[in-house]
Amino acid sequence: RGGVAPSAETTEARTVRSDTDWAYEESLRQDRAKEAAVAAKREAEEQVAAEAAVAAAEEEAAAANAIAARDRAIAAAADALPDEPAAGQAGVIQVGIRLPDGSRVRRRFARTHPVQAIFSFLVSGGHLQAGTFRLAAQFPRRSFENMAAGAPTLETAGLTQSQETLNVEMTTE
Repeated sequence: RGGVAPSAETTEARTVRSDTDWAYEESLRQDRAKEAAVAAKREAEEQVAAEAAVAAAEEEAAAANAIAARDRAIAAAADALPDEPAAGQAGVIQVGIRLPDGSRVRRRFARTHPVQAIFSFLVSGGHLQAGTFRLAAQFPRRSFENMAAGAPTLETAGLTQSQETLNVEMTTE
C-alpha cells in the first residue's frame, strides 16, 4: 500500500462495484417512492371512503329525523282533531277538500270546530305536511292559514253552508 497504484483490474472491479451499489441504492429509492405513493393513494381512498360513510350515516340520520318529525306532526294533528260529528246532526258541515294532486277528501265538522281542525284532518291523514299549505274557498274568495292558536271557528270564518268546498294551495315547494 505504500504507493503502489491499483491495477486496472482492481480499478475496474471497484468501478463496477460502485456502479452496482449506486444502481441498487437508486432502485431501492425508487421502490420506496412507489411504496409511499401506493400508501398515500390507499390512505386517500380510505379517507374518501370514511367521509362517504360519514355522509351516508348523516343522510340516514337526517332522513330518520325527518320521518320521526313527520310522524310526530301526524300524531299531534290526530290528537288535535275533534271527533267527527254524525251525519244529519244539526250544525254539521260537510267539507270537501281538493288536494294538489287533484284528488278529493271529505269529512264532517261541527260549525263550532276551529278552522284548524281541517288542517289537522289533512295532516293527520298523511295527505299534506303541516306548514306547507293554506286552504282557499272560491265563492267568495277567502284564504285560511294554519294557525293553531286563536283559529276562528268554521262559523266565524264564514263556512256555514251544509256543504263547503276548499282548495289546497301549496305555500312551499
